[in-house]
Amino acid sequence: MKIKWTKELSVNNERIDIEHQMYFDLLNHICNESEKGASKERVVRLINEFVQFVRFHFMSEENVMIDTGYSGYAEHTRAHNYCLESVKTKVFAFKNDEIAVEEIVDFAVEWFFMHVSSLDKQLGKHLALL
Repeated sequence: MKIKWTKELSVNNERIDIEHQMYFDLLNHICNESEKGASKERVVRLINEFVQFVRFHFMSEENVMIDTGYSGYAEHTRAHNYCLESVKTKVFAFKNDEIAVEEIVDFAVEWFFMHVSSLDKQLGKHLALL
């Protein structure tokens, strides 16, 4: 599975766009390693790396929102929290052999496309006005 970031996903903010590209890079690395038959322990470490990056990215975006007085901060933060809690639940299920790694990746990709096309694009418009 290869997940590609395209210009259509851009929010026209260099830092956020770079972080979004990294999000995809980390998911692709998880997929590649899993497809090559990496051990479960290795895949879990890669998933944990992804989760740590997502936390960092969300904090980074939230700091931008606070610093720029973004009115959609509360809704945007709720969406971030939902994503993190959902991923953590899926990671727990993966560790307990209840789901495959693909379910985590599929959720992360689907959530990302939905989130960027709505809330992040709105944030991008706000930032463009500054």
